[in-house]
Amino acid sequence: MWRIGERRLPLGIRVDGGSDWLCLNRAFVEYVVTSQSHWYEDLRRSTHIPYSRLSHPRPGELLENRYHHEDRTSGTHDAPLTLYHSAARLGVRSLAQLTRHTHTHKNDAECGVSLEAVEGLLVQYLVRGVEQTEFHLETWIFPHVKYTLPYEKTTHRLTGLEVGSEYDVKEQMLRDWGSPLGPVSDVTVVTRWTADSGGGGGGGGGTGGGVEVEEEVVLTPQLVLTDPNSSPAAKGEVTLDQTEQVLSYTFDLKKPLLPGSWMVSVVMNGEVIATLPFIIIPLQFVQGHHISLHQARTVHGGPAGPYTEDDLSEVLAMIGLPHHNNNNNNNNDNDNKHINNNNNHHSHNNNNNNNKHINNNNNNNNHLIGSHLSQWIDQLVARFYTIQDTCYVVSASVPECVKVLLDPCDNTPWSTQSPDPKAQLTHVDANNGRIAEPYRIGNKEIL
Repeated sequence: MWRIGERRLPLGIRVDGGSDWLCLNRAFVEYVVTSQSHWYEDLRRSTHIPYSRLSHPRPGELLENRYHHEDRTSGTHDAPLTLYHSAARLGVRSLAQLTRHTHTHKNDAECGVSLEAVEGLLVQYLVRGVEQTEFHLETWIFPHVKYTLPYEKTTHRLTGLEVGSEYDVKEQMLRDWGSPLGPVSDVTVVTRWTADSGGGGGGGGGTGGGVEVEEEVVLTPQLVLTDPNSSPAAKGEVTLDQTEQVLSYTFDLKKPLLPGSWMVSVVMNGEVIATLPFIIIPLQFVQGHHISLHQARTVHGGPAGPYTEDDLSEVLAMIGLPHHNNNNNNNNDNDNKHINNNNNHHSHNNNNNNNKHINNNNNNNNHLIGSHLSQWIDQLVARFYTIQDTCYVVSASVPECVKVLLDPCDNTPWSTQSPDPKAQLTHVDANNGRIAEPYRIGNKEIL
């Protein structure tokens, strides 16, 4: 291991978390590698290495099972569970010819990740047809809202902006891939920055030859949250030096958060350099059970006072908002009003609406339960997620009209039902002593 002292690293080199280490005696390693023992020869000949080849369902892709309806000990939070049910409803609704098949029950959900980039969520659910037949569909949804720049600015170093609640400091990534935040979630903002290529940004750190080391410049970008009422909720800042960095900041907010479309803005030198809308999803479930009217009034009403005690007056002009008190100012007197059904709620124009919040009638929605709550949830989900595709799980009960419109899941590459030859171990090949792998043809491996 290379011990790094208190000194600056050359440009382009950074230190991040390492993995667990296991110390093995050299004599033991030499014995395992060079031993002529019959047992070790068979072990080396038949062991499938590396193990990661078995854990990947498809080359370059990784699946994580988030939830299954038969797993009673699931740690799934209420916000992702709400999203899965909404995805099932939207998946069925997207099939215009099958509008009668609207009764769904979500079975499980998985998150697909490829090369550390979110590819989307796969939700499998049960559909009851008009003749009481039951069959399964699987829908692929994709979070499509990304951070944007208000104007062209080539000098800033920001390359990534994400919002989540489960940040892994060691891996420098969000663990809650593609999942929405809920009213009681922590809000963590992750920013990614390139190295400063100008001046003495992270130079060689030389100390000899009379070379003068330039003083390192440290910046403090500000992060500003605004709620669905376009009111500033909180601010924070991160410390940015001249090297490549991944920085996270978790806001300390009074709960519950007001559901709807939130915004995080990155401010440097008094100017907004990037914005990202993100969803605080209303909850359809509380601790796995359907939310009650009393719970909805409490969870969806926002905090009783300001989100924080911070003075936000100085950031109002930066992000172009009028002066508000740091308060959500909810009006709960309109309990008999239903939400306006926006006929265009299935579209989200990223180019035109990047700096605009969507007015979701949040002040009137904290009393909604049942189908009206589902309608509100689906409108929000449709703004932040895209229904990529849907397939059917092959069974005798699948209606013919579904077979005409959709592909079978076992013949759909993205589906969890698609065959995975790399996970199928067979017998040991007598000719070469290796495990016979069904994804090999002759001596050529399928890539």
